Amino acid sequence: MNEENFREIFSTRLSAEGFRTETAQNGKQAVEFAKRDHPDLILMDVKMPEMDGIEAFMRLQGDSQMQGVRILFLHESW
Repeated sequence: MNEENFREIFSTRLSAEGFRTETAQNGKQAVEFAKRDHPDLILMDVKMPEMDGIEAFMRLQGDSQMQGVRILFLHESW
């Protein structure tokens, strides 16, 4: 399963349960979306283009406005 299919499955399932979702195609975009939207939860892949999940996490963790946002890491072996 490729990353796009993986994102679509998660987004569709969570939307069906009433959650508002946003999907990013890379780590840089994920950080931009998170800072813009201040989500309650982020599901983030460890391996992403442009910026990996660990670097994205570090950038978000260092932002005082992102304190309290929970981040769950996903790995391709799921």
